[in-house]
Amino acid sequence: MSSTKKYDLIKWDTPFAKVSFPSVYIIGDEKEDERNLIVAVAPDGVDNYPKFIIRFENVLAFKAEEEAQWNEYSDEKLSLDPDSKSSFIRPNDSFWWKAYGNQMRDFNNTEPMHFYLFGGDYLVQVFASDNPTIEKVDESKTIILKHVV
Repeated sequence: MSSTKKYDLIKWDTPFAKVSFPSVYIIGDEKEDERNLIVAVAPDGVDNYPKFIIRFENVLAFKAEEEAQWNEYSDEKLSLDPDSKSSFIRPNDSFWWKAYGNQMRDFNNTEPMHFYLFGGDYLVQVFASDNPTIEKVDESKTIILKHVV
């Protein structure tokens, strides 16, 4: 956090944190029988590289909204850490944290986190008990998704 002021959403230190409204979209889950989620971020637009693949594991909840919902997250509703423009973590006071945080901590023995990505395509929230991994992608890459129905 950049100062002693308490923000509702604090900076999540990502390679694209300083980019305003990068392209953000959900790809899906690449592992069967696990609660994982893959989100792609294209800081310079969907047709340009580099892009970043974020792999969340042990996801309890996620939400993707059209960027027109930005009004719900603007500075009038939530105070945003000015050190970030697109990636944030909400401290342990979000609805999901209050509803599920203690159970996740007890079950997984890890501290759950509520992540926010403010994109120009979608606004994505992910509540997960593990820190995600972020992979830089410099050229086209195929990700194979497998699901049993």
